[in-house]
Amino acid sequence: VVKRDLLSKVKEYKAQLANLRTEYELATLIKVDNDNYNTSSSIVDARSTVRSQNETLLNARSAIAETEGVAMGITEDLSRQRETMNSAHGRVNEVSDMAEKGDGILRGMLRRNKFWQGKLW
Repeated sequence: VVKRDLLSKVKEYKAQLANLRTEYELATLIKVDNDNYNTSSSIVDARSTVRSQNETLLNARSAIAETEGVAMGITEDLSRQRETMNSAHGRVNEVSDMAEKGDGILRGMLRRNKFWQGKLW
């Protein structure tokens, strides 16, 4: 969810950057004799905007990298937990099998005991 939000912001910033570049190219192509100061100040403003957007993009990239690192750690933890659970499940099955064998042995012993008790009386 966070990655998706950050990717949408990155796309938005890229679009804004492209628009600013287009405006900059148009401003440099238009020769303004009377308004040289206004043109240069708008270029400076555009450059500062581009710089701030670049910083925002860099921050978004670092957040994405951090999120991916956390996700990889969680995935590894879940994998280890799955292995532990599968191992425990196998041991439970082994114990269950042993209990069934023990139950069969005890039933046989009880049958023999009843048989011999019946013969002795």
